[in-house]
Amino acid sequence: MITLGTAEGDCLFEQAYQIAKKGYRVLAVYYFGKETLRPKLAHVPLEFFHMLFNLQNSLLLHIR
Repeated sequence: MITLGTAEGDCLFEQAYQIAKKGYRVLAVYYFGKETLRPKLAHVPLEFFHMLFNLQNSLLLHIR
């Protein structure tokens, strides 16, 4: 599972933590507003989400 931040720029860490406490594997992700990301919620490349889903799948394969 992946939680994505809101338009305010957070990463929904607390929600991800609550989901994880129930036994689910979850990534809390920033997708703008951080040093290596776009500065604003505009023109976020679709490739970012593609990379994110590939990362999630890779992590799941290593955990099983």
